[in-house]
Amino acid sequence: MIISIAPPINEEKLKSYTDWVERHGLDWKVLTEEDSEIIGGLLLCGGADVGTRPIRDKFEKELIDQALFKDLPILGICRGMQIVNAHLGGVVEDIEDEGGHCPHPEVAGDLHADRLRSLYHEVYSQTDDIEFMVNSRHHQQCSILASKLTDVLYSSWDNIIEAASGDKILLVQWHPERKEMWNNKEASDWPMNWIKKYIQT
Repeated sequence: MIISIAPPINEEKLKSYTDWVERHGLDWKVLTEEDSEIIGGLLLCGGADVGTRPIRDKFEKELIDQALFKDLPILGICRGMQIVNAHLGGVVEDIEDEGGHCPHPEVAGDLHADRLRSLYHEVYSQTDDIEFMVNSRHHQQCSILASKLTDVLYSSWDNIIEAASGDKILLVQWHPERKEMWNNKEASDWPMNWIKKYIQT
């Protein structure tokens, strides 16, 4: 199985994602302007705010369109969540707090238990309500979701949407690729196990 990665800002960040991908037994390719053909599924990484890197925004929107056209799964991490939501017609806004971002660990719990259980059950057999720690660090949020997306997790700390899903789309606001999360099955393994399920089909 292989996943195609829209490159983050630098090699150090890229290595965090490739290490995470390899940890889950997947091969990977990095997408470029010269080779932008998505194979397997699309992983959109974290990074600068949507709207501040127009070249990157344009490239990633083209990749989203390609994945949707090919009916390939899309996994968006932090900025990746925001760019997908914005491209599909949702609203992304800056978070107004004294730090301009959310540097604190947040607790993500179920917003709509039936929807959360349905999505979570696609990877794990668990059907109970879940609550787990995430490491969100961001200063934009998906304040209004696109009509094609459903909110499935929210932060009990500030009520920000922490995860959303759509048809072969999973978007998470936290950073499951960072090694600080690797021992957290729900936060780190769940997103990758989700996309592996769709790459296999």
